[in-house]
Amino acid sequence: MIAAVDSSNAQSIALHEKQGFKIVGELPNIANKFSRSLGLTLMQLSLDKIQE
Repeated sequence: MIAAVDSSNAQSIALHEKQGFKIVGELPNIANKFSRSLGLTLMQLSLDKIQE
């Protein structure tokens, strides 16, 4: 499973990490919003590691 999270959103990144996601990549400066440069953090969770 892949998550793409705003790099400046530390709370969302932390939430995903608590669920087992690992950071696998960064895409810096891919967009601008309200004159602010945004980056994207790519996170991955292997489905075979999910415990029920």
